[in-house]
Parts: sequence; structure tokens; C-alpha cells
Amino acid sequence: MELDDVLHELKDWGKYQTLAFILITVSGTWFPAWQIFSGAFTLATPEYYHCNPAPNTFPNQSLVLQNETDDGAVRFGVESYENCLMYDVKEGEMITDQTKIVGCQNGWEYYTIYPEESTAVIEMNLVCDRDIWPSTAQSVYFAGVMVGAFGAGQLSDIYGRKTVLIVSFIGEGICGLVVAFLYNYYAFVSVWFLVGMFENGINIVEYVLVVEMFTPKKRTLAACINNISWGLGVTLLAPIAWLLKDWRWMQIAISIPCFLAIFYYWLIHESVRWLLSRGRTSDAQKVVEKIAEFNNLGHVPVLTNSDDDFAMKKETYKKKSTEGMSNGESEKGEADMAVNHVRKSTSTSSLTTVFGLFRKKRLFLNSVNMFCQWLMCSLVYYGLSLNSSELAGDKYLNFFLLGLVEIPAYTLIMYTLVKWGRRPTLVVSNFVAAVACIITAYVPETSADGTNLQPVIVSFAMIGKLGITCSFGTVFVYGTEIFPTSIRNVGFGLCSFWSRVGGVMAPFVIYLNRIYEPGPLLIFGISSFFCGGIALFLPETLDRPLPETLEEGNNLHKTKPIHSSRAESPYIAGERNLAMET
Repeated sequence: MELDDVLHELKDWGKYQTLAFILITVSGTWFPAWQIFSGAFTLATPEYYHCNPAPNTFPNQSLVLQNETDDGAVRFGVESYENCLMYDVKEGEMITDQTKIVGCQNGWEYYTIYPEESTAVIEMNLVCDRDIWPSTAQSVYFAGVMVGAFGAGQLSDIYGRKTVLIVSFIGEGICGLVVAFLYNYYAFVSVWFLVGMFENGINIVEYVLVVEMFTPKKRTLAACINNISWGLGVTLLAPIAWLLKDWRWMQIAISIPCFLAIFYYWLIHESVRWLLSRGRTSDAQKVVEKIAEFNNLGHVPVLTNSDDDFAMKKETYKKKSTEGMSNGESEKGEADMAVNHVRKSTSTSSLTTVFGLFRKKRLFLNSVNMFCQWLMCSLVYYGLSLNSSELAGDKYLNFFLLGLVEIPAYTLIMYTLVKWGRRPTLVVSNFVAAVACIITAYVPETSADGTNLQPVIVSFAMIGKLGITCSFGTVFVYGTEIFPTSIRNVGFGLCSFWSRVGGVMAPFVIYLNRIYEPGPLLIFGISSFFCGGIALFLPETLDRPLPETLEEGNNLHKTKPIHSSRAESPYIAGERNLAMET
């Protein structure tokens, strides 16, 4: 049988597939989500802070009052002092017009809604002339994610999905724990880079491993549930952070669970599809046998490309060489050369690296299109996430609501990806996000008659977030289906790489509101419109079998869907190969 036929015979949601799916999906989405969004609490700036007064002086003797009332100071019932300025006075001196104003000389006093709260910003005094340092730390983290995007994809194509996944979990657990015990900013940032690198290693490999477990008919459901699990993981970080309120204990709490992946060595099998792409057909057949036994099947499906095929090719070649041998070489030598040729052609055709993306014109254009989709989706996704923190005063509640928005979005595309297809869902969701962002940018906070329009702004902002989350969920599915097996993890890793570029850009785009207030949302809207337009040129992959070779990936736009009406079963056996239109 061909691979997809075998996967169908093993039952898409058999006992093993269900257990493996739950283990990989929960750990592979929750743990990375906790790490990548932990900065929202670890690097959170206090609601209000000001300089500590000069020694043996009262605050009004050495601190500078702000010209306008600070909302943070009002919340805590204190005077509105400048955050970073004070008078240069000594004990017993009086403030005069000639007294110099300098930066904080004696540290800062911080005010938080929760008195027991501790963040890295408070502990390391990352404010005033260091206020760019938290953003820099976040950028360094995403730089690590970029490295993980490319490195994990390449390594998992070479050494296997399972191996790289387990190593990434353990690496993230170790580095995450180390971060919790660091007190120097530079050491903190350096190790946090590694956390980001291993985080994306998990994120990429678990998604590909999950998708490769199922037949084309079940891939959409599996991918969408995986995305919903990500949204649930984002949501769960808020109560974890709220219960602990100390960034070090939170970091320990979200890092220790990573070590549970050690047991995956015995619980999870390597991807059968990857094994075949590497020419390891006998190993692939052994995995099939183990899954069949675990699922209590009465029979064991046999892969077409097994070692029996090589033996048959060897025997056939022996007969041919016996009939026409004229060069005096032995039959055994000729036959072994034939087998080696078959094995070599099987393996070398799949030993394709990132350069495979540039060998076929259509595959290259699809890849560039997909990279743009991921970059822009990430830019808008993280940008709107940062803006949504203004919805209410409590950051834990804000973050909780932010996570909840993603769950209905991913649930919605479970329907649209199946009923509409990948391309229409991506186009519509991008256009919805674009319109909502632009409307949000230009709706004033109050109307001419004094009506509060904040609920309108928030509503359209959340619609934009819903749209871009649907778009992000769609490109995750698209990213695993548009690349051939031999370079799927490399292609998916490059997509994730460009996604992180968008994440790094988002804070700088938001910074533009100091120059032109509607600017960030306008940029987000234009970006989504652009992505919606170029998505029209992508090939549809709904119900299409995964491409295995570069040629199949290049001709994906000609692939015919597998229609359930053509057979009694919703899965059509024997249609793994692309059905090309002529």
C-alpha cells in the first residue's frame, strides 16, 4: 500500500494516534506559548514609579512635580512626580530656581496594583535611561526564535522529528530554569536567547509531526485542534502568572513541565512519512507494525516501498544481467549495484535542503508568498496583542481576554478551512482584519456630542484580532501542505523565521504612534490588505495529498482534490500521487 493508504488502514484516530496527538499537541503548544508570552509579565513596567528622594529629605524637597497629573499617581493616591527626574540637592538644602535637575540618583520607588508583584524590570531597574532594555531583551528572545526556526527545521529533516522535538523540550526546560536564577541583565538576555531558540524548535517540529500522522481528510481537523490548544495555552498563562505574581517562580513553573518530554522516547514513534522520505522503509514498516499492534488491528498494513521491493528489484536485475551479461562481472556484483542505485536514488532525492525551494519556479513563488503571509500575520498579530493591553487596567485580565479571543478564531476556521478551503479563508480573514484595523485607527475616543466611543474602538480592535488569528491559523495549515515532504520542515522553519521577523518589527511599528497616532493600526491594516491580495495566487490544498517531491510541490496548483463521491469511503485509496491535469 501507499503511505496514505496505510495511514487510513491504521485508523486516523486510533488509540495510538489519539494518545500521541494529545501528548504532542498539549505539551507542544502550551509550553512554548507560556515561554514566548512570559515576557508580558517578566518584563512588565510598573503602573507608576518615581525617583527615590535624596537621603534625609522629603519627596517634595528633592522630586520634580509633573506639569500634568499622572493617571498612575492618581490610582495610588500619591503626588505626580516625574518618573526619571529629581533636583540635585543635598541634605538640608532648599530648592531654588538655580537648583539643577538631574536623573534619578538613588534608585526608584515602584507602585504596582499587586504589592507582592515582582518583575525583572523592578529588580534590575530597567526604567528611564534603561527603558529600551526590556524591548531589547524581547528582540533578543525573538532572535533566538529565528535561529530555532531555521535550525530546528533543518535538523529535524536530517535527524528526525522525534529526536529534535525531545531535545528541544529538554533544552527549553534547562534554559528556562537557569533564567529564573539570573540577576544580571546581560546573562539574563543571553540565556533567554536560548529559551527562544528551543521554544521554536518545539513549535515547528510538533506541528509537522502532528500533521504527518494523518491522511489528507483528517489533517485540517488535527491542525485546527492544535491551534485551539495554542490559544488555550496562551489563556492559561494568565492565571499561572496571577497566582504566583513573581516572575522567577512563574519561570520555574512554566519550565519544569518541559522535562516530561523525556518519556516521549518510549511513548511516541518517529514520523513514518519522514522515514520514507529518507529511504528508511524497513524502519517505517516497523513503526507501522507497532502502531497496528497498539491499535489492536487484526492485520498489519504493508508499505509499498518496503525492503521486499528492493529484493524483488534485485532478483529482476539478476535475471536480466544473466541473460545479457558480457562484461565478465559477477551476477552478485551487478545485482548489488542495482540495489545500491535504487537505495541511493530513494535517499538522495529526499536529501534536499533549503536550496530545493529555488529549483522550481512555481514552488519558489509559492514559498515567497507564504513567507510574506507569515511575516505580515505575525506583525499584525503581535501588534494588536500589544494594543489590546489597553482594554482594562488589570494586565492579567487583559492577557486572559487576549487568549480567549484566539479560541473562537481557531474554532471558526475549523469550519471555513473545510467548507471554503485554505485560500478563501486566508483572503477573507486578512480583509476582515484590514478593515477592522483601519476603522479602529480613525474612530475617536469620544464623539462630537461627548459620547464615549471606547467600546466601539475595542470592538473593532477585537474583530481585527479575530481576523488576524484566523489568518495565522490558516497559514499554519497552509505552511505544512504547500511544501514537499523532503523540505517540509525546512520550508515550515523558514516560514516561522519570517514570522519572528514580524514579531520583532511589531514593537517598533507601535512606537510610530508618537509621530502619527493612527499610524500603527494603519500599517497593520495595509499589511493585511496586501496579504489578502497576494493570497489569491496561492494554490488550493484542501483535500489534496501532501506533495512528496519537488516536482509535485511545483505542480501543486494542478493537483486534483480527492473527492469522497468517487468511492464508498471518504478516503480514496491509491491516490497518494498527485493527479495531474493534462
